[in-house]
Amino acid sequence: MHRRIIKILNARIELVSNTELIHAPNYFSLTDVESLLSDYAPFEELPPDARPDGSILILDEDCAPCIQVNGALAVARGPFAKLEKTMQDKRYTLLGNQGLLYRFIMYILESAHATYSFHANALYNEQRNELFVVFGGAASGKSPALMAGLANGLKVFGTELVHFSVADKAFHFYQSSCLDNIRPQCIHEDFPELLTTLAVPDCQGFSSPSSKFLLDMRHFAAPEPTLTSPRLRLIIPRVEAGRSPVIQVTTDDQALVAKMLFDNLSEKIAASFTMYNCMASSGLDTPLLAARRLSAVQALLRAAGGPWVETCLAPPRHFLEVLR
Repeated sequence: MHRRIIKILNARIELVSNTELIHAPNYFSLTDVESLLSDYAPFEELPPDARPDGSILILDEDCAPCIQVNGALAVARGPFAKLEKTMQDKRYTLLGNQGLLYRFIMYILESAHATYSFHANALYNEQRNELFVVFGGAASGKSPALMAGLANGLKVFGTELVHFSVADKAFHFYQSSCLDNIRPQCIHEDFPELLTTLAVPDCQGFSSPSSKFLLDMRHFAAPEPTLTSPRLRLIIPRVEAGRSPVIQVTTDDQALVAKMLFDNLSEKIAASFTMYNCMASSGLDTPLLAARRLSAVQALLRAAGGPWVETCLAPPRHFLEVLR
C-alpha cells in the first residue's frame, strides 16, 4: 500500500491506496489545470507518524466505482487506473481540483478546525488593511475582477477559495492559492497592461476560446499569510461585455448578507458531484456542520461590523473602478 500525509492550513489528510495515484505529480503541480494548487496554498508533507484529522482510502479494484464517507474516513473503490487514462478533463477525478480530495479538505477544515472556505477570490490593499472578497462560481466574473485588482496594484490573497475562522470577536483570513485557471483572452482582450508582468500564452495556442491555463501569480502574493480583522469589502461580480449602463446594487440587510454567505460556503461541500463521468457523490455536508457554518457566518458579520455586499453588473474593465 502507498501512504502519505499532507497538511493544508491546520488540516492533516492521510491518503492511502493500493495504487501510485496518490503521488501523481499533475495533481500537485504549478502548471496543470487539474492541480489542487489552484485551490489551496502549497501542501506540507508530514512524517508517517503524524496523526491525521481525516483519511481517504483509494482502492483500485475491478468493480463499479463508488464512494462511501463515514465521518473522517472516505473510501473510494473502482478501476481508477483505467478511468485515469480515459478521463480527458482531469479536474473531475478523485484528486483533481473539482474532485473528492478538494472537497474533503474543506470538510476536514470545517469539522476539525472550524475553518470555513468561501468559493471566492481575495485581494488585499496593504495601505488600507482592506480585504476584497469577490464571490461567484464559474463564469461569474471572478477572474476579470481578479485581473482588475492586480492591474490596480492589489495583492493576491486567494484565487478560488478564501478561508476564515472567528474567535473572541476577532476574525482571521488565511491565504490560499495564488494560481488561477483562466482564459488567456481575459488578459489579452480585457487587461493587456498585465501582459508585461504576467506569463500569459498566446490565444492561438488553444483549441477553444473556453480553454484555460494555470496562471502563476505568486509574485503578487500578499506578504502576510494571515490577516486578523481586516476591513472587509464583499463583492458579487456579474460580468457582461459591452454592458451599458453599469448596474451597481449595495445591500446592508444583514439577514440577506448572511444567507448569501452561507449559500456560498455550502456550495462545494454540500452539493452532489461527479467524477470520471460515471462516479457520483451526494456531497459531504451534515446537519451539524451546516448549523455551525451559519453560526460562523453570523459571527463573522458581527465581528466585522456588518459589512455591506456590493453587486456589480458591468463590463470587465469597470472593475478597475471597484477593486482599487
